[in-house]
Amino acid sequence: MKRPLIYAFAVLCCAILLAAFGAPFFLYVLLPVGLMPIPLIFKKVRPVSAVLILAVYMLGCAVAIPVFGNENPFEGFWEHPASLSGVVDSVPSQEGEKTRFVLKLQEINHMSVSGKVMVTVAEDSVTYMPGEVLSFDGEISEPAGRRNPGGFDYALYLKAKGIDGQVYLKNGEAITAKPGSFSPIYAVYSMRQRLSEICDQFFTPPQSGLIKGILLGDSTIDDEVKASFREAGVSHVLAISGLHVGYVYALVLWLLARLGVRRRYHLPVLAACLLFYITLTGFSPSVIRAALMCLALVGGRGITETYDALNGLCLAGVVILLFQPAQLFMAGFQLSFSAVLAIVLFYKPLLYEYERHIKTPGAVASSLLLTFCATLGTMPASLYHFHTLNLVALISNLLVVPLVGVLLVFALITVPLTAFIPAAGGLLCLPAAFLADGILFLTNLFSKFSWLVLHRGAMTLAELLIMVLVAFLISGYFNLNKKSARYFAGVSLPLLLLVIFGTSLVRQPLRITFLDVGQGDSALVETPSGGVYLIDGGGYETYGNALRKERTPISESVLLPVLYAKSIRRIDGVFISHNHADHAQGIEELLAEIPVGRIYVSSKYNNETLLSQNKIPVEVLAKGSALESGDGLSFEVLWPESKREMLADEEQNDASMLLRLCYGSRSFLFTGDAGFPVEEAIVRSMPEADVLKVGHHGSRFSTSPEFLKKLNPSLAVISVGRYNSFGHPTYEVLENIEASGAVCKRTDKNGAVEVWTNGKDLSVRSYIDKD
Repeated sequence: MKRPLIYAFAVLCCAILLAAFGAPFFLYVLLPVGLMPIPLIFKKVRPVSAVLILAVYMLGCAVAIPVFGNENPFEGFWEHPASLSGVVDSVPSQEGEKTRFVLKLQEINHMSVSGKVMVTVAEDSVTYMPGEVLSFDGEISEPAGRRNPGGFDYALYLKAKGIDGQVYLKNGEAITAKPGSFSPIYAVYSMRQRLSEICDQFFTPPQSGLIKGILLGDSTIDDEVKASFREAGVSHVLAISGLHVGYVYALVLWLLARLGVRRRYHLPVLAACLLFYITLTGFSPSVIRAALMCLALVGGRGITETYDALNGLCLAGVVILLFQPAQLFMAGFQLSFSAVLAIVLFYKPLLYEYERHIKTPGAVASSLLLTFCATLGTMPASLYHFHTLNLVALISNLLVVPLVGVLLVFALITVPLTAFIPAAGGLLCLPAAFLADGILFLTNLFSKFSWLVLHRGAMTLAELLIMVLVAFLISGYFNLNKKSARYFAGVSLPLLLLVIFGTSLVRQPLRITFLDVGQGDSALVETPSGGVYLIDGGGYETYGNALRKERTPISESVLLPVLYAKSIRRIDGVFISHNHADHAQGIEELLAEIPVGRIYVSSKYNNETLLSQNKIPVEVLAKGSALESGDGLSFEVLWPESKREMLADEEQNDASMLLRLCYGSRSFLFTGDAGFPVEEAIVRSMPEADVLKVGHHGSRFSTSPEFLKKLNPSLAVISVGRYNSFGHPTYEVLENIEASGAVCKRTDKNGAVEVWTNGKDLSVRSYIDKD
């Protein structure tokens, strides 16, 4: 077996996947049973290779099953006040008005425990040192998983870092801190914190954010700067990766050569330097992967053996996944490995084909091919996690990446020197500041080409296979002079294209997704023929004299990721039930981001700015209004009355548009924030509905027993925010729903709730299976 580590990596991934999806025991046994007779059947496979692969598989099962098991060390403490004590296990980071750090818990209610939590303090002025012991009272909460289509799985992200819970504190005043015992790792973390302070002191905020990102892996860069890097297709340079390790590797070997150090000492010195860098950057998997490959390269040369890049890549993968199995599902891990894999597989063959058919490639052509291979490799993971394909990256990377490398080398030298000679910091940091400004200028320039950024959902299996097949074809892996190769390519490509085309012709069911937008309402309607409608869009309401907090727009955090994940590029119509921010704000944000065919509002709607704009047609609906989608779906308005009058904000709830959707024999009722008066006004003439979007987030002023009895729903969906301050949904409403016999789903506990029907059958699933 030429490359046993490839097979070891593959079986390790199988073990992790089985554990992650809760496979039954007999599936775990199938793989080793199948592996055992292979050395007897295939003489080229040595028994030692089979034993290695089997050992890696069993180790993978042993480490993955506890990680993905349902047991959590803090499950018994969820949402209960407790006395907590633990050690600061990361460098605290300031993100907006918050300070965030990892705490390795030692005690809960004076009982010894083991595990980590992510602590968020609602202040940006608190500072703690890695290794300090903190004591405070708080509540441990369960991290949120993927709550919406295309959303971020925060629970899995924390699990990949070995973190089992989260704690949110309103301020740091009640935290008691005392020094902890010495630890080499915490000493390096403290050094990282000092280097971060040096960057903040001697550079402007944009410069500091960029330098801390490439030097320390610090992600607290300004949102606008981060957005420009993302739109320019070079956001990967802000995350510590193989690129950065490559520059560290080259710098260390250059210094060793200049100092005349013998080659046999290169490996231990390089290993020590890379271990320090891995610790300094917070044990990033991409750094570990790149460091292991560099060490394998130097070690291989030291014993005069040919370095095999694929084996080196798989060795790095095995080491990382044995220590952190959940990394297999992380975007960073997938992007890092797929980029290197594509470069290893396709760069040299494409370079050869270019030279054979065109001419000897120069530096620009070689760089373009390298960027193309990396982009090709990362495309599936980018579309799956970020729903984005950035074509401008093919050009921007040619200029930005080399400059980032030079900036990293300067930062590696000047920032630590400044820590020792602060008086000379202004002069020492001048070249790095100049380079940082140049990189920021270029990324801002390339970000103007946002029209070259494509948004769509994840690739289907057929699309992925076509991409891989074409890549191998153009790289010359198939000898098309052979009849078998021509026959394989000639049959496979048309067959896969036929699968894609045939799938697009299959009639889809009506699909309605009640999105989790926090304390607000939003539902996405996808019709059988591909029509798209949005009923409300969520948002952040401000009550009384409370200060309006700086928050990520709801369109950016929820709505656009949902639309991109579903490959939706246009919305046929948006319905705004009433003019309150938690229903209308997301729609208003979305109008500037994606084409919308028509806006529908009620006869009592009072946003004059929206009504008077002339870019998108606005249609006012009232009781008796009816719309048809053209593929069997109908919209009927049950409320408000047809008299046209704009009501004040405090009167908008009971002026909510009540919308009834019908498809075949199935129907859905959307009630906005309507309360008892509206229910009483329409209950006599109201037809039954299979699915009810519960009014006013489950407040005690809506969803009466009489209303539920007349409506007779089989499913009631409550759109409500986690830990909201209103006590929604109320106990009375939950009791009423239970008494009616309807199944109740809540976005605060179940995440997004998806309902689909062919007009007869009705199916339901929630993104978080918790009742």
